[in-house]
Amino acid sequence: MIRLETLAKSYGGVHAVDGVSLQVEPGEFFSLLGGSGCGKTTLLRLIAGLEKADSGRIVIDGIDMTDAPAYERPVNTVFQSYALFPHMTVARNVAFGLHQERVERREIDRRVDEILHLVHLEDFSQRKPHELSGGQKQRVALARALVKRPKILLLDEPLAALDRKLREKTRFELKTIQRNVGTTFVMVTHDQDEALSLSSRIAVMDAGRIVQLGSPRDIYYRPSSVFVADFVGNANWIEGTVVAARDGTVAVKSSDGNGNIVVACTDPIATGGTVRIMVRPERITLAPIRPAADENAIHGTIANVAFLGDSSLIEVRLASGQSFAVRTLDRWSVATEVWLTWRPNAGVLLNR
Repeated sequence: MIRLETLAKSYGGVHAVDGVSLQVEPGEFFSLLGGSGCGKTTLLRLIAGLEKADSGRIVIDGIDMTDAPAYERPVNTVFQSYALFPHMTVARNVAFGLHQERVERREIDRRVDEILHLVHLEDFSQRKPHELSGGQKQRVALARALVKRPKILLLDEPLAALDRKLREKTRFELKTIQRNVGTTFVMVTHDQDEALSLSSRIAVMDAGRIVQLGSPRDIYYRPSSVFVADFVGNANWIEGTVVAARDGTVAVKSSDGNGNIVVACTDPIATGGTVRIMVRPERITLAPIRPAADENAIHGTIANVAFLGDSSLIEVRLASGQSFAVRTLDRWSVATEVWLTWRPNAGVLLNR
């Protein structure tokens, strides 16, 4: 549905988008994830036609749209501010674009009723924006964009203005709506949870480039670099030297005196090199006594316990002074001595 070919855009010599190439398939919920200034919003605006590329191509549904103005592109954009007309009712806000296109009145009424039913706002059609909650305003903006039946819907931080509980609820609604209409969604967000829970694929961006492209599970559990591992979710790190590589595993001697760490790795790697191993908090098990295996077993003392409702986040202080985060369902007390263990396939070996 979208093909970008070495797309580039600079402002005053600074590369906002630096040679980005990617494809978005029909019906995907695709997310551009990254921190402030990484280029994700500029890339979205280039697709929408709100910015002009310095070089590269933008192909939408097989047609070169690189130089096409925004109004000729089969896309609609939902902005972070929603940009609803305050003097219009919900129904008139949703119908506005169809009136501009001079669609026949009976068809407008039919399509507005249909889309308001889809976003569960049929009972709010005569309300004004100031009479709506944040989540309802977000759905009005979504309905206004979808009623024109674009091939692609672009979303710029669509849930950023909502409080946490409403944001979590609205995620499910947004995913359901996307699945029901079948429209290709491309979303810009800095929220890792948002990207992981909504997307079929994610492009992680940094300094105008895509540093990893993959499914949410791959991005989270198999990051391609230290940057991605650190940016997406919580990560525990062990640095060390490769001492052996055989049978699909790599043995690393920890530089902090934490013994040998074994991690699954099928890529060829030379001994003697310095690497980092990443382990997610929920993949670590706590035990009160030393496990039988000598590998992937680190001793520490519980320094803090944070109750999260469905689980607890445990801070374990190691003898080296380093802290490990462990997420568990079990109950533990501060000052308890514990052993941290995990399976070889729970860690990820990274050398960049």
